[in-house]
Amino acid sequence: MAATSRLEFWLRRIHMYAALFLIPWVLMYAISTVVMNHREHLGGPEPGPFFETVQEQGQQGVFPETATQEQIADRLAEQFDVPGRRRIRQDPESGALTITGESPFGLRRVTYRPDSGMVTVGAAGYGVRSFLSQLHYRIGYQWKSLEERAWGFSVDLFAVTMLFWVVSGFWMWWTIRRTRRPGLLALGVGIMLFTLFLIAL
Repeated sequence: MAATSRLEFWLRRIHMYAALFLIPWVLMYAISTVVMNHREHLGGPEPGPFFETVQEQGQQGVFPETATQEQIADRLAEQFDVPGRRRIRQDPESGALTITGESPFGLRRVTYRPDSGMVTVGAAGYGVRSFLSQLHYRIGYQWKSLEERAWGFSVDLFAVTMLFWVVSGFWMWWTIRRTRRPGLLALGVGIMLFTLFLIAL
């Protein structure tokens, strides 16, 4: 098998199997984009999350005076099952510490009041549109959990694969002589239309 034929063989195979592997990501980004682009036809923005109290109890044990805000938040998050991404906020007046965990399915919030030792746990679910939006915008490596970092890696993998699809698709198009002219036409129209959008917007 000639070198060019081997290259084309592997390009086609990787192009195909990568597409099959990434079908869930493609569907997720496609459907969530349609939902966000047609939000006004789907009832407008969904209402903000409503927290329902699911647990309230006294905190067992006293945190040492040397414990940092992050250490207290980590312990509370582990004890009360706060998922994924977490935001920490402390009320400057009462000293109440609020830890809000965010997952694609909803929010979980733990509020610790050091003066009384009481802990209140609330939960709020997402609707379908908010769920899709959360997945669509879920990126980055700034979070501690392995799951969040793995998701960030999957987004990188998806982006790299899309670039590969462009390169391999270009290669396969150019190797078929009878498709060169219509392909050039499609490429030119696409570039011109995209440029017009950039100018108009």
